[in-house]
Amino acid sequence: MIGRLETYIARYSSKEAQATLSQEDVAAQAQFISSQKALVAKLQESRASGRVVISLLPTSVLKDVSLDMVLESGDNLYIPPSPGTVNVLGEVYNPSALVYEKERMELAYYLRKTGGPTNNAEDGQMYVVRVDGTVISKTASSWFGIAWSDEENRWQFGEDFEDTKLHPGDTVIVPQKIVKPSFMKEVKDITQILYQIAVTAGVLIVAF
Repeated sequence: MIGRLETYIARYSSKEAQATLSQEDVAAQAQFISSQKALVAKLQESRASGRVVISLLPTSVLKDVSLDMVLESGDNLYIPPSPGTVNVLGEVYNPSALVYEKERMELAYYLRKTGGPTNNAEDGQMYVVRVDGTVISKTASSWFGIAWSDEENRWQFGEDFEDTKLHPGDTVIVPQKIVKPSFMKEVKDITQILYQIAVTAGVLIVAF
């Protein structure tokens, strides 16, 4: 993750990227890059805990399945209490931990309770980090309205990412929108290119 963030920072800090931005976009991007550098610094200070998350099944079915791990000398088996919240973090109006309600499992419900994505949110890139560490992303979970359901263990039709059923301890992440070249700047450049082509074509026609 640190390496990926450093790549993003280098890409959006390059002179080529800066040259395509307006002054307002440059200022906004500078703030974004500064926050990303601070995040990288925090991540570099952290150390891996060596923790492996497993789904602990009843002993009657755990034996001889893939989750039945062999413990070694020095290992610790910690069984935490069942969490009672769902976390919604990132670019929402009120990032917070919300009390999990068994009757309301849909992602959309908890997203609404935080005010929903802000104008600065890249809501098309939302993802869910399950309590066991697995990830479900909006870009990969559905294809033409077809999505895989872990609960039903089958493909379902007409399912949106917002219909994803959450479980206690799950975390919804709404990423921040990355500053991109101004649309008007692109239009201006395209117009200039077309103008130059037209002028060149006119000169050639006159020459012939």
